[in-house]
Amino acid sequence: MLQPARTKYRKQQKGRNTGNATRGAKVSFGEYGLKATTRGRLTARPSRVAIGIADDVPKRVGWRLLEPAMRLAEPVRIVVREGPADRLVDDLARHALDLVITDAPAHADERAVSQLLGESAIGVFAEARLARRLRRGFPRSLDGVPLLLPTNDTVLRRQVDQWLGDRGIVPDVVAEIQDAALLEVFAEEGAGAFVGPEAIASPTIRRVGTLRPLRQRFYAISVERRLAHPAVHAIASAARARLEGAATT
Repeated sequence: MLQPARTKYRKQQKGRNTGNATRGAKVSFGEYGLKATTRGRLTARPSRVAIGIADDVPKRVGWRLLEPAMRLAEPVRIVVREGPADRLVDDLARHALDLVITDAPAHADERAVSQLLGESAIGVFAEARLARRLRRGFPRSLDGVPLLLPTNDTVLRRQVDQWLGDRGIVPDVVAEIQDAALLEVFAEEGAGAFVGPEAIASPTIRRVGTLRPLRQRFYAISVERRLAHPAVHAIASAARARLEGAATT
């Protein structure tokens, strides 16, 4: 592209942008002025935030947690990655991610800070016809019933196994599935009932009952104690109400 000779090889000076400005904040003419409260450069592009969601977190829970960030006044481009929690935390430490959402706090690691977002009751779900049958005599009705469970390396599975064992209930475990969304698909096709947080409200499945007093917790893991990005702050601020306010009937 043709450019003026005087600017073709001249470096564009952008400044250091390392802190908030302390000069040039006085209104010399007129009555009103606009002042930026945070540092940054003017750009027409939306800000970007990269969020990791652990495999153990149901997809519908992920949507409920991320939705507030999609409704901000200022446009935000959200990049979502899935994977094992340990790998996502490593990516977080390398600043490849801004936030990780998981169902367990980070291990003792100086690089990561865990913040409880909220919790949800744990329920049993099934397609409509099976749900109506299992509601009669719940939870004893689960004895011998085809049941879909998460894999035994998850926090939820350990909780459910303990709950069933304490009550002497022995379901017919027909599948162990790591992906929470796939569990729901199996249930929708009539393969059996499944266990999950009640925040996975969906019109295609019905709640059979609640496994009281079990709760599944969800955490935000970051490298900073203060959640600075507006999208991350919106997620953390609305999480508790969105998790506890969802229920499947």
